[in-house]
Amino acid sequence: MKPRKSLDSLHGQVHRFIGVVDRFGRFEHSTKGSQETICIRDLHLADTDTPITPDHWWFKLRDIWLDAGVRVGDRVLFTVKVQRGSKGVDGPDVKESDNPRRQVMGCGSKPRSVAVLQRANHPKVELEALQRKQARERVQLAQAQQECQRLQQVQEQLVEQNETLAQKLANARTELEQEQQALQQLERAYTQLRFALRRSQHWSRPVLTAGTALAIGFGTGFGMVQVSPFAPCARGSALPLKISWVDQPSAIPLKLNHHAHF
Repeated sequence: MKPRKSLDSLHGQVHRFIGVVDRFGRFEHSTKGSQETICIRDLHLADTDTPITPDHWWFKLRDIWLDAGVRVGDRVLFTVKVQRGSKGVDGPDVKESDNPRRQVMGCGSKPRSVAVLQRANHPKVELEALQRKQARERVQLAQAQQECQRLQQVQEQLVEQNETLAQKLANARTELEQEQQALQQLERAYTQLRFALRRSQHWSRPVLTAGTALAIGFGTGFGMVQVSPFAPCARGSALPLKISWVDQPSAIPLKLNHHAHF
């Protein structure tokens, strides 16, 4: 532990000091009336961390202390000139006091700067800090709830869009199946049409041959035309006809006896 240094050796010098706010007070001045004060204890030289004597000092509570917002228990740094000053009780009660007013070496009454190095952990301060933290958390919670509601709305919209798309897909599949059925019907109709065309081409020449024979029969006389029902007929060839003629006038109608196999 460093030895204490007396303020007498620092007379007239300006130094930076570190101390702790001990309490606030008031004293009655004989001519100036009531004066607000502040007591700083555990005084040390800031540059060397050397404790000094006296270990505490009373200052007038000027605006420089109030502007720094000092509280009891705060660790503060201030700059002041070391000089002689008065200390002790003054007024009508000085005779009954063991601390009469006297001249001593101490800190000047007008500090040049004051700064709070560390705030005290007061229950009230902690409560205020907790309340501020709680208020911030409430705001964050409200924002989170709003964001959650927004996301739920987006989710509902996406679900609705998904259902709409699924319905459209089902309709499209139904239309596709109907078009496929219609296409199959067209293919069957096309096949039947091709078969009918082939049959019409198959019977065109035999019918023409039979017609020619009928015309000859009407022109020459009574004739008998017989078509063999079991004779094969190649495509594009005439029907096998058997014609019998009767020597009769042309006026006699032709008797056609045919058995065609279609």
